[in-house]
Amino acid sequence: IETDYKINPRFTSIIIDNVKIGKSPDWLTGRLIKIGQRPINNIVDITNYVMFELGNPIHAFDYSKIKGEVMRVEKAKGGERFESVDGISYILPKGAVIIKDGEKIIDLCGIKGGRNTATLEGTKTIVLRVPVEKPNLIRQTSQSLTLRSVASSIFERGVNAGGTIDALKRAVSLILDIAGGELASDVYDLREN
Repeated sequence: IETDYKINPRFTSIIIDNVKIGKSPDWLTGRLIKIGQRPINNIVDITNYVMFELGNPIHAFDYSKIKGEVMRVEKAKGGERFESVDGISYILPKGAVIIKDGEKIIDLCGIKGGRNTATLEGTKTIVLRVPVEKPNLIRQTSQSLTLRSVASSIFERGVNAGGTIDALKRAVSLILDIAGGELASDVYDLREN
């Protein structure tokens, strides 16, 4: 993990191996539907549920699709193409905060995850990320792309910077209970001291 605290004040993460992607239990899908969310799969549903429950957006990446085993947070140069998890393609503005692996952009930080590292049927190992983002940078990109998400709305107002570990623990607990698996790393908690 390589980050720049000026654009990504905190990067909290963990790797979970041997998860089983599938349908969420009825109690989880029912709660998501009641708050206007569309259930997708157990991992995505858990990240969305915990975001609404604790107020910290979480994203899950398919570890096997991260090339070079590197996640590098940086600003876009401008003009790069990015395809979001929902299959929509965007031309990124200069200064958008992104995550790149060894080959490509895998996340539009604070707004949308990338289709190229989405957790889908067949995903076995995930990287969970609970970040703290700079409100002004997320707002600028969101407005430039006319792209708003629940996560971007939270980050634009300023997320609970002290809540990343609690959100990560809650999501991990639900994932191990619902999707199985086991922890495959320590908690990475990169932040400016």
